[in-house]
Amino acid sequence: LASCLAAYPALRLFTFPAQRAHEDYELQLAQLPQPTRLCQLLQGLPLAIEVAAAWASVLLVDEVTNEISHNLDFLNDHQLHPATHHHALLAAFEYAWARLTAEDKSTLRRLSVFRGAFTLEAVEQILGAKRHTLLSLVDRALLQRWDGGRGGKGYVLHEALRQFAQEQLRLQPEEGSSTLQRYADYYTRFLKIREAALALPRGVPEHTQALAEIEREIDNIATAWQVALARKQLGAIDNAFEGLHRFYHLRARYHEGYEAFERAALVAQSNAKAGAAVLAATLATRQAYFMFRLDHLAEAKAVAQRSLEGLQQLQHRPNSHIALNKVTQEVIFNTQLLGTLAWGEGDFRAAQHWWQQALEQHEQNDNPMQVARAQNNVAVLAIETGDLAQAKRLLAQSLQAKRAQNDWQGVVFALENLANVALLSNEVEQAQQLRLETLSIAEAQRDAIGVLQAHTQLGYLAYLLRDQDRALGHLNEARRLARAQRQAHGLGAVLCNLSLVHAARGELDDCRVCLRSALQHGLQQHDAFVTQLAVASAAVLAATHGQAEQAVAWGEWAQCQPTTNIDIRWRVRLAAQRWLDYLAPDVVIAAQIRGRLCSSDQIVDEVLGWLGGR
Repeated sequence: LASCLAAYPALRLFTFPAQRAHEDYELQLAQLPQPTRLCQLLQGLPLAIEVAAAWASVLLVDEVTNEISHNLDFLNDHQLHPATHHHALLAAFEYAWARLTAEDKSTLRRLSVFRGAFTLEAVEQILGAKRHTLLSLVDRALLQRWDGGRGGKGYVLHEALRQFAQEQLRLQPEEGSSTLQRYADYYTRFLKIREAALALPRGVPEHTQALAEIEREIDNIATAWQVALARKQLGAIDNAFEGLHRFYHLRARYHEGYEAFERAALVAQSNAKAGAAVLAATLATRQAYFMFRLDHLAEAKAVAQRSLEGLQQLQHRPNSHIALNKVTQEVIFNTQLLGTLAWGEGDFRAAQHWWQQALEQHEQNDNPMQVARAQNNVAVLAIETGDLAQAKRLLAQSLQAKRAQNDWQGVVFALENLANVALLSNEVEQAQQLRLETLSIAEAQRDAIGVLQAHTQLGYLAYLLRDQDRALGHLNEARRLARAQRQAHGLGAVLCNLSLVHAARGELDDCRVCLRSALQHGLQQHDAFVTQLAVASAAVLAATHGQAEQAVAWGEWAQCQPTTNIDIRWRVRLAAQRWLDYLAPDVVIAAQIRGRLCSSDQIVDEVLGWLGGR
């Protein structure tokens, strides 16, 4: 017997569920032909064998085998493609289903609403199922225990079984509808209960626990969200949206966030109920936020502006069904977002307008945490206008406040901009230390975008410090992350930095490939910043290789564009350090004028021609 079991894994698999369902069950050598035939009928499929074996422990194996064989004959007679794996599974499921009690059948049907793993608490609250019923299904190999680690325990239904049970539930429409309703209610409340904890700074135990609990249940939460949208249940949507937004933001799951809120905004906009207008504008703002994170700045701006106009109209049209405090908070959120979008487009005057409004509103509401965050934004504008002393003072105040509040995102933002101030003050090593701290925080908080940005900047700073091996290490990791996260904007910046590093290492072919790819990437993605950064990088390389007049023109063009920023201006400054040594002032002025007068297409064609092809 032992040699037979060793030779045939399917037979070994047959004995385990049989013994689990009935401790006294023992397979005898003389009985081997029956389970062997059963395993052959089920084509060795583990799940089908487990389900059949669970019944074979209490019934004659011949009886189980004959019934499943009959089920397979019926299926094969009514299908064009007989003897498929699907048929073997279905035959086993049909056999097990026919022998369940009415209570077991009802429980298994309704369990099909769950996606992935689920907890005992969820089953009890949504289905009202008893523990002994679940254990009975486990014994029958129709349900599996699940231990997800970090405190996550419960059950999981195999996907093939879930689909079978779902078909059974479709035959009971009233039961299915009521179960889905309780399912949606449970998981939208689940998010609402954890919403406040998600707003706490990273590292706080309550925040960490809430994030882990939501991550374990995100498949069910996302499905419940879709159920609420399909049923146009504004109450459930209102309960869930803030927690869902924060989770997708914290986990950098921007594509999922955009898709979830795009549909939600349409659902709310189509509803004429009192208060729906506030929810519609709120959901649209969250949609705009995720569009911004996906680098769709123009579209995000249009959505955010429409949302703000709607909110402002509600502010001046009092209604007993509208909570003005909520409207005010959403106006501030939207104002901050519009400032960020303007900043991303290089419209610093508009950014100052929106961020100053947000700062004043936070001060009126006496919100220290948000005041510190708004100070960060105003400090950024001070950097752009060259007032480094004011920027450093504001950022130091904000950093102190954010550390006291344990707000890691605010801390990172302040550190990043203090690094920019240090760079502009020629304190490159200080900038590097500040960026290393942001990388450490981003890695600890599992902030994928933050890690990408930190490696990109650290690679550039290492290049400036002439540590090209370290620069290459940071930038290769940044390139890997950008591709994994589908961050087109981030990838373009990485390629620009890599071109400089390869040039410094004497790897000119690799340098040209990276820079040409970055420039073409910017054009294809209509990413003005990446295009400008690539041209500014080309100016540095041209100045290094004796093409000083071209370098002046390209650098002037890059830093005169609306979306210019510190990175671009610093590269032009690097190039200028080279051309000023041997170009006469009148030649520099003439080249600068040419750069200002050239169109984008002319400059791009020149750079691509210099690199060796468009």
